[in-house]
Amino acid sequence: QLRDSQLPSVCRFCPTKPGMVVRNVREDDGRALLEMLDALRQGSMGSSAITVRILAANDHDGVCAAKILVTILHNKNIKYTVVPVAGNSEIIEHLQQLEEDAEVRSLVFLNCGASLDLQQQLEECAAPTDLLCHVIDAHRPFLLANLSKHSDRVIVYDDDPRCEDAAAPGGRPPVDEEDAEDGSDACCASDDEEEHAWDGARERHAEGAQAVDGVEKKRQREADRQARIERKRQRVNEYYLSSYCAMPAAVSLFRMARQTAPASQDLLWAASVALVGYHELGFLGKIEYDRLAWEELKEALERTDDFSSLSDLPPASASTIGVSRDSASAFSDEESS
Repeated sequence: QLRDSQLPSVCRFCPTKPGMVVRNVREDDGRALLEMLDALRQGSMGSSAITVRILAANDHDGVCAAKILVTILHNKNIKYTVVPVAGNSEIIEHLQQLEEDAEVRSLVFLNCGASLDLQQQLEECAAPTDLLCHVIDAHRPFLLANLSKHSDRVIVYDDDPRCEDAAAPGGRPPVDEEDAEDGSDACCASDDEEEHAWDGARERHAEGAQAVDGVEKKRQREADRQARIERKRQRVNEYYLSSYCAMPAAVSLFRMARQTAPASQDLLWAASVALVGYHELGFLGKIEYDRLAWEELKEALERTDDFSSLSDLPPASASTIGVSRDSASAFSDEESS
């Protein structure tokens, strides 16, 4: 298990490779989530204000994920506020309020946000330019705009076994492929210019043949480009028609909790409730549910006798949802009771 001394040192504004806005949580034992935690901590340094705003979906997974995250932030002395949201319209309403709150440096979306063009909304709402969005959402499909390298203020944490097979039906299409095609077309245009210049020097010898050959090559390149566009369109349509739920956000965050400190019984309970909820709602079949429970929660369950509690938050009622840690942490009721 990784502790604070093992957390990577990353910049809040550039927590990963340039142009890389999708982090695969399933790689490197979930190290991407540790980097997110370190980014939140660095963003809070040098400020006495609340720098982290958590927008949590008001479903069972959003509540359980918020419980786990606020427990971790509390133990890292990171100030936060939790705001429950019921959909994209409420997210937009909240983003519109950020123009007057320059102290907020990090937005964390729990089981929400991935279907909204967050980069565009941040720009339209005149949110602080140094504000960074972290998205942990089990709902699929993601909006492809959030996965583009142009969305440099949005980081999506993807915990989905299906994404490892890009060729599968409904698999995620290449997001920035059009940029590469544009570059290829530009090179082709440059080649055309050089070819025409060369043709001009030789036009007395084979002007007619070269002109026909040049037109044919250009026509073939255009046909190839249109075919690529059509294939991309079909893949995008298939992608958006594939609707399902991946790893519950609470289970993903439970992995982060176990890496930062010994897991606690109440956090295991929150992750378990999230996973069971997806099964009961019909989002996860029995086989998939059993597999995830075995892979993600079994080890922690077997160590239940050795739990040392990570959560020392004071008890709070449901009415405290949406307030800061200093008043009483959101989602901190004692589930173990």
